Amino acid sequence: MADWLAPQKVGIFTNDSIVSIVHKNNKSIFLKEKYSPIAIKTIDTTRFFIGYEFGGGKITNQRGRILKSFLEGKSVTDLLIDHEGGYWFTTLNSGVYYVKKPSVNIYNIANQTNNHVSSLAKTKEKELLIGYNNGNIQKILKNRRSISLDTPKGNQRAFVENNPVSNTTYLYNTDGLISTSTKKKLLEEYILKISEPIDSAVFISGTKHFYAIKRNKIAVTYKNLPYRIHDVTTWNKDTILSTPLGVFKFNSDSITPLSKQSTLFNFRSDDIDVSRNKKTLYIATQNAGLVINDANHTYNITKKNGLYSDIINEVSIENDSTVWLCTNKGINRIVFSKNHYQVTGIDKKQGLLSDEIEDLEIINDTVWAGTKQGLCFFPKNQLLPTNYNNSYFKLKKVYLNNNSKDSIKDNAKLSYKENEIDFIVEGISFANKENLHYQYRLNNHRFWTSTRERKIHFSSLPPNDYTFEAKMCFNSNKCSEKIVSYSFSILPPFWKTGWFKIICAVAICILIYIFFRIRVLTYNKDIVRELLRVLLKYLKRKEDIYFSFKENGNEVRIKSQDILYIKSSGNYIDIFTKDKTHTVRMNIGKFLDHIPDKLEYIRIHRSYIVRIDKITSKSKDKLKINDIQLPVSQSYLKNLQNIHF
Repeated sequence: MADWLAPQKVGIFTNDSIVSIVHKNNKSIFLKEKYSPIAIKTIDTTRFFIGYEFGGGKITNQRGRILKSFLEGKSVTDLLIDHEGGYWFTTLNSGVYYVKKPSVNIYNIANQTNNHVSSLAKTKEKELLIGYNNGNIQKILKNRRSISLDTPKGNQRAFVENNPVSNTTYLYNTDGLISTSTKKKLLEEYILKISEPIDSAVFISGTKHFYAIKRNKIAVTYKNLPYRIHDVTTWNKDTILSTPLGVFKFNSDSITPLSKQSTLFNFRSDDIDVSRNKKTLYIATQNAGLVINDANHTYNITKKNGLYSDIINEVSIENDSTVWLCTNKGINRIVFSKNHYQVTGIDKKQGLLSDEIEDLEIINDTVWAGTKQGLCFFPKNQLLPTNYNNSYFKLKKVYLNNNSKDSIKDNAKLSYKENEIDFIVEGISFANKENLHYQYRLNNHRFWTSTRERKIHFSSLPPNDYTFEAKMCFNSNKCSEKIVSYSFSILPPFWKTGWFKIICAVAICILIYIFFRIRVLTYNKDIVRELLRVLLKYLKRKEDIYFSFKENGNEVRIKSQDILYIKSSGNYIDIFTKDKTHTVRMNIGKFLDHIPDKLEYIRIHRSYIVRIDKITSKSKDKLKINDIQLPVSQSYLKNLQNIHF
């Protein structure tokens, strides 16, 4: 078997017992194991996979160094790396295996019985110093080999720190505090922490005291303080202390609580650091997350903003825009930009030895994490924002009224009875299966609804045009930008359609016409007049209509509907109402010109005009209004005959 690692530059070959890496300059590296290789596969230009019979699978670089080992004792035949970074292995007789994004590596140190890491530091030469909880101190060289710096008899936890300005390393355990540059013991008493260097100074924190070390000497000592000191730093020319009771500003003769500036300074703090540009103060608190004080204001970033926990053990500053947090639930990375920040993280579920993180250091592009269960490391880009858009997600099926046999197509036109709809969505993520859920909405609603069910059900939807949208999510604030959508319409019943309403309106008009044609025109040929009268009466049924005139020099106004009839007396007319008779100087012929609702009146005689709705009975040549009988002249008999009631 053979393959190119770098085309035309580096090739890999295998036979029954040996894997060979051959470079263009004919330099060869031979890898021999006690197991026979049965598969090789290039991963990229620097790494390749070897599968062994009963020897598992190994990821190896072009120098022949084994980077990772998997499935010891299995016969591994192939490797596939999926879009989420997960490793899939096939075997001869043991099936298929999945390993979730194995980017976290465990660093084991021989003869280290207690793996609890208490402190980490890096040297100017990019080497890693490790202080263990049992007092042991180790150093990891650039070639990833480890050497022991101290193995004391006691079990006092060890602290390590390096001052890059003076290139001095400080080691503390049962043997006391030692400077490696002078080999001298600086302190013997119990301490709580060695602070990160500030310019040329390193602070040592203790129980109710702290020291400042400069040029490998204890330059300043402050004792008999009222609180236990967890960490010390300088900021804006002030000495800042973190204590169990909050953060304080220290002067040579006084200690002042910063809680007067903000209540966020009231929380217990175990670590306090200043940004590289000296403009921002970062405080690791218990229960208030990361407290930040800059030139503008004081605020905090908590679990609500994306942190794994509000309990922060340590802050590690990578640069002025990036900080790392060691919490009791994993590691968080915060990248700041103008008026914004982004939180990412990694925890035990993603490969860390433990969620209890004690300290962290970054050397080149590698993050070293000291946990209560040991030391592990991973590439820094492991915490770059995950691209969830490549995740598999689709709308698999849509069906109506619980009928799962037939799926309907997009832009379907449904009847009003087909208003119970089920959407079946399907998302696959092996790397995030514990947090996988879905969000959906209808018609671009402002809020998304979350569910873990693949079946999304809607019932009794009213007639309307709809657009269903769904997306796949992995926690409260991380979702795929890929949104599946489906449009459909539910048609209204025929009796709610516009055309049906138009038909009904036309039918009603026809019925009204037929009614007047049969009922009214039989008795009254003047259909226009009768229709106008009825319409006017309907429009003004709630209004009082008045007739105004002068009587004996006075302006008089009476309701038209109170008038019974009018009688002519020469140049005068008598207006009879149910209560009174009014005499007005007016010709009877002009009365109909002055009355507002003249359609309600009809003339029956040269001397009489009556109100139609006051007629109580009629005969061939007379009519009655209440008990008053009025004559109908021959010339007005036709008007009388046209009245129907």
